[in-house]
Amino acid sequence: MVMATFSHTLFAATSENLQDLMELSAEELLSTKVSTGSLRESIGAKSASAVTIIDRADIELTSARSLANLLEQHVPGLLLMTHSEGSKIGIRGLIAAENYKLLLLVNGKNITNMVYEGAILELDNWDLQDIERIEVVRGPGSVTYGTGAIAGVINIITRTAKAKHQLVSSELTHVLGPNSRGLSLSLADSINRSDVFTYFSYRKTDGYQEPQYYRDLSDGYLENPQAYLADGLTRPQIKALIDIRHGNEWNVWFRYTQSGQTHHFNPQIVLSDLNGNPNEEVSRRQVGIRGAIASFNRKFSLAENQSLKTEFSFDSQEYIRYRVRAEEYRISSSNNIDQYAFSQNRSSASLLYQGKFDRTELITGYQMNHITVEAPWGKSRDHIWIYEGVDFLSDVEKSVYLQNPDPRIDRLPTAETAEEIGSGLEFITHSHLLESIFNPSERWHLIYAHRLDIPDISDPMFSPRLSLGLQVNETNYGVVTAQRASRMMPLRAQYLNHKYEEKSKHETIDGLEISLTNTSIPKTTVNFRAFYNRVHSVGFTGQNLELLADLGLLGLELDAAYKSYHREFRLSHSFLDPISVDMNEGLKDGTNRNNISFADYYYQTRGDVPLLLESYGDDLNNWSNQSTKLMYIENLLNRRLRFLANMQIYWNYQGSYDEMGMYENAYANFDTSVLQDAELEAFESQRLDFLERKRNLEAKDAYQLDYSLNLAMSYLWQSSPKLEYLVTIFGENVLQSKKRYYVSTGSSNTYPDRLQFLEEPVSFGIRLRASFY
Repeated sequence: MVMATFSHTLFAATSENLQDLMELSAEELLSTKVSTGSLRESIGAKSASAVTIIDRADIELTSARSLANLLEQHVPGLLLMTHSEGSKIGIRGLIAAENYKLLLLVNGKNITNMVYEGAILELDNWDLQDIERIEVVRGPGSVTYGTGAIAGVINIITRTAKAKHQLVSSELTHVLGPNSRGLSLSLADSINRSDVFTYFSYRKTDGYQEPQYYRDLSDGYLENPQAYLADGLTRPQIKALIDIRHGNEWNVWFRYTQSGQTHHFNPQIVLSDLNGNPNEEVSRRQVGIRGAIASFNRKFSLAENQSLKTEFSFDSQEYIRYRVRAEEYRISSSNNIDQYAFSQNRSSASLLYQGKFDRTELITGYQMNHITVEAPWGKSRDHIWIYEGVDFLSDVEKSVYLQNPDPRIDRLPTAETAEEIGSGLEFITHSHLLESIFNPSERWHLIYAHRLDIPDISDPMFSPRLSLGLQVNETNYGVVTAQRASRMMPLRAQYLNHKYEEKSKHETIDGLEISLTNTSIPKTTVNFRAFYNRVHSVGFTGQNLELLADLGLLGLELDAAYKSYHREFRLSHSFLDPISVDMNEGLKDGTNRNNISFADYYYQTRGDVPLLLESYGDDLNNWSNQSTKLMYIENLLNRRLRFLANMQIYWNYQGSYDEMGMYENAYANFDTSVLQDAELEAFESQRLDFLERKRNLEAKDAYQLDYSLNLAMSYLWQSSPKLEYLVTIFGENVLQSKKRYYVSTGSSNTYPDRLQFLEEPVSFGIRLRASFY
């Protein structure tokens, strides 16, 4: 991990390159460049965005079992929860049941699922060895990347050849507990002045058996739970990458990933054969995800300090969600598909001009994105199914989900709920991008940037940014940034709004951020940031996607790093205060939940005697207001022996626990004099049930202090000038102290039914890599 103002210049993944990388001082790291968050590479300290970089050396030594866990360990303030289909990432107080508030990129190309679940494709991949570095923008990024970059941007930058000699590498991995075992192979070479890198990995994971899901506050832990983090559909995780580069002129690459894991707080289910005899036990809910992307980039030199860059990419991803509803059907049967089965296909083309003129630099250009939403890979149009209040189907006469429906199966679409879309949906967005840099002196720099997105199904979105930087003295650099970012609803919802001529609902964030970087202490850098974001939040109320609330979020971030030849120490702390939460007054009719905070609330529960839940507390219901992350690395034996210890500490989940106080108030203030005898008895039964659940949750010490300790050790052994071995032993959550909380969208029963969590299991593993030069 590198602090927010750092960046690394990386080469091939050889031991010499890693040694060079580790030997860079804190001051040298500070002066290198980042490529995410801007249309051009920029020096980290001068960047308008808060960018955290996880480099190759960190990935080599990591104890993280997946990309999501790696981000949680390294990115200041980043919070990881779970909900339904998997890991949900929160940055600066913004988190949702779908990852649609941030964008996921590979080599700068957007691979976010714009239909459902948002950033999901790579997050649960256990294999990280094809990744050169990861750059994470904390905060808005729509000015560069467009709709969806409200909370942040995650850019996975894959390994490339760039080598002066051949490199063959093979790695074996085994993680105990989930019984995850994998194999990867890579080859780098130079052919006819072109550098070639190829990579392939295969991973099988059985998952943690009998995980401790705390789901029901009355009965305690879920009985016979499905495996945690097992391969979806028992289908292995696969990665394949081919990258070809010809100098700085052109680059073409292809990448395929296959993932999908079991996350849900659900029990196992026993399948039966046609005669009703038990057959096999499987996870009730599973997800299958596959993705492929191809990209071609070419740079043309027009004149001195002027160039033209062209990029074209095509990506396709398949998403299918399964839920076993009838025991005699195979898990992959269409009768077990649950509301989502589709593929998203995206073509993107861009043309960017860059010119440098004395004290001014200009980058401007055009981008076009074309997205089609169709049936899953290899399936006819009749297999498409997307749910958004209605069921998107090909047509009611031919859809496989409406042919001879089994009456025992719930939640199947009907002709009355169908929205016919034929062979699929189509969306086109045209965008104008601009970034201009003016340097009036060596001490000052001024950056203005904007992006104008013009979708064919919504109003245009304009995202501007103005940033002013000042070199205060030799050891202090400051940046002040004002910006706006925009996000339209997921395409499934935006399509309905457009078709039925409803007013577009765009989420926006207006932010002001101040950054100060100090290097006055030898071998040490310190970055302090303060930000205020005004968020016009859009989300799902339980019925529709609506404006939920206007939020005022104040945040403070401290990020420090010390680096000497033998050791490194890194510290980050994040504080967030929601200083205002104003729910949409139009939703306060007792039937809608704002899903964000209980600070401004008005909702009528279900039950024999409904309760009126009204405002309580002033925090976010899915956030830890305070978080601290520590990392220590010790290098011995000329840096061939390395030790890592890192810890993440989260506290003050008061916003989640506010729900209990809100229910307590509702029961205490209820006018029981209006109840009949039978209703009074039902009310008292409800109240006692609530109190029992409250006591049980408090006994679990949940939503209080939460922490995780992770350890790793690696040793690099060179048996000959051309052969070396790297062995890494690692453990995650070694104290078994971490809870994984469930993203709550607010409860609807007469007791809080969304305060769910998992006792995160311990994992220990080993990686062995052999490399030949």
